[in-house]
Formats: sequence, structure tokens, C-alpha cells
Amino acid sequence: MFVFEIIKEMDHPTEQQLLDEELNYINKLLPQYNVGSVGGGDNLTNNPDRDDIIRRMTETIRARVAKMSEDERKRIWSQPGDKNPNWKGGISSPKCDGCGKVLLYGHKKCSRCSKIGSNNPFYGKHHSEKSRKYLSDIRKGKLPANTNPIVLNGVSYISQADAARKLGVSIGSISNWVRGKFKQRPGTLSQDVNYTQVV
Repeated sequence: MFVFEIIKEMDHPTEQQLLDEELNYINKLLPQYNVGSVGGGDNLTNNPDRDDIIRRMTETIRARVAKMSEDERKRIWSQPGDKNPNWKGGISSPKCDGCGKVLLYGHKKCSRCSKIGSNNPFYGKHHSEKSRKYLSDIRKGKLPANTNPIVLNGVSYISQADAARKLGVSIGSISNWVRGKFKQRPGTLSQDVNYTQVV
């Protein structure tokens, strides 16, 4: 049941004065209804169904975006180059002194150019024989950090390099096969490898 009553009268108010006064009462009385954006409030803050409204809005937006093609998404949201309101013709993008590659702000050289020749902190230096032996010893028996075990035709290999050695093919062939980019050629993995699985 709703009860209507006048809580304040104003003589010849402007539209802005009415909105300000309505917002003042919304903040003071915290009503369950009439909290929309017309009075300067919002539709969610004091709404008793706030969580459910947010959930339904999220589901609707996700469903709409999922139906869009990549081109539609780019047309709506992508603002490359001069379509971006902050674009300044590329003059504000820092570039590498050596190769001209666009850099992150605060950098003067890309990681490659900063370590070439005399820019490399180890330039002109050499490891001693003792250092070489030490580095060799600590690496023995250890796999590289980026090693991923794989399974080819039910046989497990500790890495792509291990599979390539044991099957007598190149690492590139194994890598392309794992990524699904391999095109079969006679005598190359056609009989020995029917499926791959990254473990």
C-alpha cells in the first residue's frame, strides 16, 4: 500500500533546484522506491534486489558480446591510432634510440639494443675456467624451467626435445604437431604419431 503526501512546497523552482531537493530527500529518507537516476540517485545502491539486478545485467551483456564477431567488437570498442581521443600522431610514443621500436614510457632503449655490444654489462669480459665448470656442474641433470612433458601415442616424453631425439625428427616438427600446425609429409610422424597431449 502506498501513501501519498506533500513533504515540501517550492515557489517557482528551476529544474535543477527540484532535482537537488529530490536528491536531498532521497539521501535523508533512504526510500526503498523512487531512487532512480532522475533525482540524481541511482537504481542500485538502495535497491533490495541489487545483487540479482547486477547478476542479470552481467549475464545479458556477456550473452550479447558472445554473439558478436571479432570485427563487431573492434568496431565498437577498438580505438586505434587517430580514432583514439588521446592520439597525438604517435609523437608521444617513446622509441628506441637504436632500432626505433616503440617502448614503454621511461625507457630509452629496447631490451635487445640495450644489451648489444658495449651496452652489454658483460661486454669484453669472459668467465674463468673455474666459473665455467661451476656453471656446467649446477646445470647437469636439471631440465629447463619451460620444459613441458608431452604424450605421443601413449608414450610419455619429458620434453619436446626428448621426443624429437627418440623419434628421430626435428624439435620443430614435434612443436608444430603439438600446436596443431603440423602438415603430414611422407615418412615424417605419419605412422608413429597419431595424437599428442600436453601434460
